Amino acid sequence: MSDVRFNNAMRTNVVYWVVAIALPIAMRAVPTSTGEPPRIFDLLIPIFQIMLAFGAAHNFSAALRNASIPDKSNDM
Repeated sequence: MSDVRFNNAMRTNVVYWVVAIALPIAMRAVPTSTGEPPRIFDLLIPIFQIMLAFGAAHNFSAALRNASIPDKSNDM
């Protein structure tokens, strides 16, 4: 069972990174009247990417911790 939890955590980790990579691309596609992306995005996108990186790192470390703990459901 821990392998399933680890695989789900890894899948979630990949989703974090896909969102972090796609975010700047998507924000540059937002139309504005000047044709340039809003200047606030220059601040918000890196902050949001850092938050996603911390979330992915936390998710990955939790998955590693849980994978090393034996599953108690098979003991019955």
